[in-house]
Amino acid sequence: MKAHPLKPAIRLQVQNFFNLFRPGDTFKTEDIIKFCKRRMGITAIYSDTILRYTRELRKEGAISYEIKCRHSRIVTVI
Repeated sequence: MKAHPLKPAIRLQVQNFFNLFRPGDTFKTEDIIKFCKRRMGITAIYSDTILRYTRELRKEGAISYEIKCRHSRIVTVI
């Protein structure tokens, strides 16, 4: 799969979003999607793209979180 041209900018905004939280804080996945779109000034980006790069950052160890409930999409920072 070819990388999205805005990948570095999206990843930066995901990290900026996580910097607003402390371990134990929770948020919904929609919150990170809205944050990235608003900060980048774009709406024409798939939510799944943002979430994919969020998972990628977690895999690399740049951010740490767990999803408590997939159905309600609640994320806990660890």
